[in-house]
Amino acid sequence: MKVTIGTRLKRNNPSGAGRSAMREHRSYGFAILAFVIFASAFSSASITGSISGVVTDKSGAVISGASVVAIDTLTGVKTTVKTDAKGFYNLPTLAIGSYTSRLAR
Repeated sequence: MKVTIGTRLKRNNPSGAGRSAMREHRSYGFAILAFVIFASAFSSASITGSISGVVTDKSGAVISGASVVAIDTLTGVKTTVKTDAKGFYNLPTLAIGSYTSRLAR
């Protein structure tokens, strides 16, 4: 007597188990992409500050051409700028820290 046993491949979950796995992979991919974007944004975050203002005399008149000096109290580094015609000054990209300022004419 000859017996033939047939095998048949059958899906475990015919409702789309492959799709579920694909969605899971997309979720991981999205999470990794979001992490990389946020990590790069935080790594390039600014660690500098600025000081700006307007120099006036006692009567409130602006002083143009005055030198404003910011001195880092920890390192002693001095940064100097001159006021413009309206008395405005800006000391951009200063390292984070404490500063004293001086005015010279």
